[in-house]
Amino acid sequence: MEHLAQGQVRQALSLYRGPLLPDSEAPAVVELREHIDESLRQAVLASGDHEAMLELAKRTDDQDLELLEAAARHMPQNDPQSPLLRARIRQIRRDWGSDDDFNR
Repeated sequence: MEHLAQGQVRQALSLYRGPLLPDSEAPAVVELREHIDESLRQAVLASGDHEAMLELAKRTDDQDLELLEAAARHMPQNDPQSPLLRARIRQIRRDWGSDDDFNR
């Protein structure tokens, strides 16, 4: 959280190992876990760093459509990961029953 407060998104992401005590249902732990996860997610989205977005998606459920679509928007078109990312986004949309086609 200190890194996020200082705008050091990459450093915060490098320390993130996944949700805090994921099996805990203690209210204080749940609240802190959700705060940490959403703070990091919002900071990564705001950073415009497509590599950080992809890294966070890998460390979470890899189903965060908003995160993946933001990564695709910020990724250079000639990036070799671009076709793979666009395919992943389409797969998620298809699995979720979305008729919307993903457009860059």
